[in-house]
Amino acid sequence: MRAIQLISNSAKVRLRNKYFPLSPISDYIAVRNINYGNLADTLSTPSGTYPGSIAFVGGVLLPNGNVFCVPYNSTTAAIYNPNTNTLSTPSGTYPGSGAFIGGVLLPNGNVFCVPSGSTTAAIYNPNTNTLSTPSGTYPGSGAFYGGVLLTNGNVFCVPYNSTTAAIYNPNTNTLSTPSGTYPGSGAFVGGVLLTNGNVFCVPYNSTTAAIYNPNTNTLS
Repeated sequence: MRAIQLISNSAKVRLRNKYFPLSPISDYIAVRNINYGNLADTLSTPSGTYPGSIAFVGGVLLPNGNVFCVPYNSTTAAIYNPNTNTLSTPSGTYPGSGAFIGGVLLPNGNVFCVPSGSTTAAIYNPNTNTLSTPSGTYPGSGAFYGGVLLTNGNVFCVPYNSTTAAIYNPNTNTLSTPSGTYPGSGAFVGGVLLTNGNVFCVPYNSTTAAIYNPNTNTLS
């Protein structure tokens, strides 16, 4: 044992891995504890009281590790801090009444709230704790359900009741309508950015999926 202590740390690791390999579960727990501390594998209820009544739909992980809850019926957002296990209410007043469904973390660290019942989007800046309304008018009436951050930094709003998608460009603060006609009537709920940069729209009431290609501006 004394000889092992005198060799380099890298040699120790090689010897340990050769003669005392860890199981995948043990490896996972070890790495997790290094990164996040010694967490207990138990189910717990975080602190804080939420409004209920479909207050929030969807959340966004902020760059600082906190969780931003996107307001649906609530007129205020909520931020949960997992490090301190505390809930706080950021500044800003939201429309409520099914305003937003899901959010997207923009490249600058702000949160884009995807309009559903609202006819305008909303952007929350966690660094300045401020809320702003970007340009563009949306259909409302449950038009979109969730959004996807495209590889170019734009936001693709997934059509739910709307028969067209919408793309918000945070660099130019402009809203555009990409090509393609969608079924509407609760067709899709949420989307996924594929490895090739296309958007897969997840079918809800629709019996077929849809893929939008932002490079060619085509729907298939």
